Amino acid sequence: MYLQELGTGQLVEFAGLLVTLMIFFSIDAKYRFSRTGGTARILFHGASIVGGIATAVGLVVVWIEMFLPEEDRTIHLLMYFVPASVSVLAALVLAVEVIFLRRDQSERESDD
Repeated sequence: MYLQELGTGQLVEFAGLLVTLMIFFSIDAKYRFSRTGGTARILFHGASIVGGIATAVGLVVVWIEMFLPEEDRTIHLLMYFVPASVSVLAALVLAVEVIFLRRDQSERESDD
């Protein structure tokens, strides 16, 4: 399996993606942990926490990689793609909740 190394410009773009995800998870956490919920919300609480932590880990690794000299780059590509993939998957899980579950909840509240 061949893994391509990312250049400095690609690392900057990747860091931008991770910063965007970090903002998403911080907004989600502010909304999510300010109110109580049922047992179905445990999955989404966990996805929010795991996604935020994975994003932070990926961002730290990319940040370190960006400032290493070109000849001293020893961080493997998977060291920042695995946390980033976990954070993207967590964001997708939370997007499903936003699209389907919150809409269903608001419809139930309007019926009452």
